[in-house]
Amino acid sequence: MSDRPAAAGRQRLESKGGCVGVLGVFDVFCSFTLALLLPAMGVRRLTSAIGSPYESRRVVAFMALIRLGPRIAPRLLAAIDRRHPQSPALIKVLGNQEDPSIVPRLEQLAACESEEIATAARAAIDNLRSTHFDRG
Repeated sequence: MSDRPAAAGRQRLESKGGCVGVLGVFDVFCSFTLALLLPAMGVRRLTSAIGSPYESRRVVAFMALIRLGPRIAPRLLAAIDRRHPQSPALIKVLGNQEDPSIVPRLEQLAACESEEIATAARAAIDNLRSTHFDRG
């Protein structure tokens, strides 16, 4: 019996991002769980997922990084310092973690030569300050 119809169906799903998108999101959930147990490996996988070509995978990875909270800030800052390709997105994560203690480090990044990083840092600072002041 031929496997061609199944292969053709898989190819159609993959071309639309269906199967790959679902598996990518599942991979992000696994990476989130891994980050709870082995932070270095899990955070590394989640920061890579931020650069995925699939929007669903990027969004879930972003939400997972925010959910991990301030305890991963040092790992995100280390990736940013190494000029990770997704540094602006990682800065955005920091700005959404509601940890005002990160503002001095973000102010340093706001003075960065890279306009993309500086802009992301200023937006993160604004977000943190508005969130922090809204809550008192």
